[in-house]
Amino acid sequence: MPEILPPEILTAAGNAWDKAHERHIHTSQDVGSAAISALDATVREVKNGFGALEVITNPEIKELFKRDLEDYKTIFAEADINMPSPNELAQGGIDFGHLAELKEQLSDYDLVVTPLTLPLGATCQFVSKAYEPKPNIKSTRYARRLFVDDEVADNWEGIMKGTMNNWQLPVVGDNKWTAFMLFNREQPQDQGLSYNQTKQLKAIVPVVGYAAYQMHRVRQGMPPVDTGGVSSWVASEFSINYCACALYIGWNNPDSDRLMAIRGCGTSLKMEDVGSRAMAA
Repeated sequence: MPEILPPEILTAAGNAWDKAHERHIHTSQDVGSAAISALDATVREVKNGFGALEVITNPEIKELFKRDLEDYKTIFAEADINMPSPNELAQGGIDFGHLAELKEQLSDYDLVVTPLTLPLGATCQFVSKAYEPKPNIKSTRYARRLFVDDEVADNWEGIMKGTMNNWQLPVVGDNKWTAFMLFNREQPQDQGLSYNQTKQLKAIVPVVGYAAYQMHRVRQGMPPVDTGGVSSWVASEFSINYCACALYIGWNNPDSDRLMAIRGCGTSLKMEDVGSRAMAA
């Protein structure tokens, strides 16, 4: 015959069970609430087109890429150019997980998301409209903050075709959006080499992407690169009177007229103040 416990022990045991059950319920509710909150956050990310960034395991780089993508979207939106969402870019072959891994390995490289090519007018428009708090921004024939050699402007369409034909990375959408990591130090690399020598060593950054990156730096309150009389080669080549020419770009007198300049010269010409900006992708 089973023993019958005294009433006071039964009461104490019952109270203990009730408290344990309540704790279990509250804990389950807390865990459930946390899971639901996490799910809600994920759903919001997906709805905003950022689901493609879920493959990034480093939370700091993930947030950095989100900020950068939003900034590039704003830069081009001001020129009435709509950027695809990160999900659409990923579906087109752009691997943000791989780019994030490169950022971890190469801290002196930054993300660039850009149309591979644009008409000169659209390029001038997004450069002109990129916000900058400093008032000393010079206007030129083509755009506010941007100078373009007449020879370059006259050959812009051919330059864009050459850029498209030589590009090896995935492109997405009507404006051929692409993404890569770009060397972010103030001074370019391999100064003193000609364009022909440089393109044998590395892929050369497209001019629209270079300009977008400079405007991204301006909007984030960072100083431009290629200041103080230095410039970088940008893609691609064109011809003047059957002579092969190349583009180089830099930021003139950053403390005075705040003017970015795109110029041309012979592809075999060596200039000590012109170098290159390596890309990684």
